[in-house]
Amino acid sequence: MIAELALQSKTLGLLLVAFGSVLVIAIVFYHVAFSPMRAIPGPWYLRLTSLFVKYHEFHGTRRLWIHDLHLKYGPTVLLAPNEVSFASASALKQIYSSGGTGLPKDHMYSLFKAQGHTNLFTALDNKEVGEKRKQLSERYSNTSILKSPILDVIKERAEAFATECRKTASADVYVALVLERYWPLLQRIYKFLSHKPTKGGKPIDDYVWSSMSKTDYSEFSLMARLLHDKKMPVDAIASECYDHITAGIDTTGDTLCFLLWELSRPSQQERVKRLREELVVGKSSGQPLDTLPYLNAMLQEALRLWAPGMQSLPRNVPAGGREIDGHFVPAGTVVSCQSYTTHRYDDDVFQDADAFVPERWLNPDGDSERGRLFFAFGSGARTCIGRHLAMAEMRALVHAIYSKMRTVPAQDMVASMEFNDQIMTTRPEGLCCKITFEPLTD
Repeated sequence: MIAELALQSKTLGLLLVAFGSVLVIAIVFYHVAFSPMRAIPGPWYLRLTSLFVKYHEFHGTRRLWIHDLHLKYGPTVLLAPNEVSFASASALKQIYSSGGTGLPKDHMYSLFKAQGHTNLFTALDNKEVGEKRKQLSERYSNTSILKSPILDVIKERAEAFATECRKTASADVYVALVLERYWPLLQRIYKFLSHKPTKGGKPIDDYVWSSMSKTDYSEFSLMARLLHDKKMPVDAIASECYDHITAGIDTTGDTLCFLLWELSRPSQQERVKRLREELVVGKSSGQPLDTLPYLNAMLQEALRLWAPGMQSLPRNVPAGGREIDGHFVPAGTVVSCQSYTTHRYDDDVFQDADAFVPERWLNPDGDSERGRLFFAFGSGARTCIGRHLAMAEMRALVHAIYSKMRTVPAQDMVASMEFNDQIMTTRPEGLCCKITFEPLTD
């Protein structure tokens, strides 16, 4: 009896193993032979599970992993059974600009809600996004930035930053740009964050609410514009302010940090000399900084190599599916491009793509192709609303430094300047960038 039961148990076990094996083979066969995305290039095992992409997300290696897949498999590559990455200009346009608004944002963005309300960054509904951009775009337009008192404040802060850096033997520009001198607001936030949170909520939330209680806002300010809208709940105003503050803490400062480091290297001193000559001539002739070609070419190249966010910007394929770059992608699939790859993948557009070559932006040949692949601020209707402000900040700071000083790596600088990926941004791995600022004597 016991032997018979043991035999039955063994037989049942073998049947379960056989059934499981057949099931696995059937699943593999389906994804390889019948899946709607079977024609999309990529390793076969990525068709079976999303564990690989989640592994790289968890370990902060997603960006490089995706880029390596593109280098091996081409401009379209499968990341998981329901996720595809693209690197071509046509795909970028189809994903982010088709129909005027592009494909819907992935629900991942909902994780960044603040005060229980969506804001411009987290809103998923295209109609809501359009209303928010209409409300805010006037304050962030290039015309408004260049003609408003904001530009004077930017220049003043940039000069103050340069002056402070010159006072010391060497300065950690990563900390200075992101937390301290460039925007005093960030220093106050940092001080808040370094103390124990209050009972009322997160320290940065407290800062937003205390700022909203003020009444002496400039009529041109964003806060004045939001408070003027009587229909907008105060929680929604706080959410929008939270979004704008956090969006500006790491982004522009990180790009500037990498640029200042690059311009401090001995191999770039001929380019620095050319930049300085343009800045001096431009100042003497009264040229606005946004009209100086070499300065702006340098900033374009800095954004190409060290964009504020180099990671994927995910979108969801709506009902009915979409054909993207010649591949049918079914509804519910997550699709994306990442600037790290769009700025490097096509050798015909970006020759010597890993090198800092600002002159490429001065060549009219291929200008439209470069523009179509430029993705530093996103693309389409969801393009970063603060891009003109960011450009004005970078122009002012580079001018304040390199019209009066030269920079060299500090002798005690040993921290790594390799990329370290955060959730939405990329910063120096060593969280340090020590540079010596030397006043010009000629």
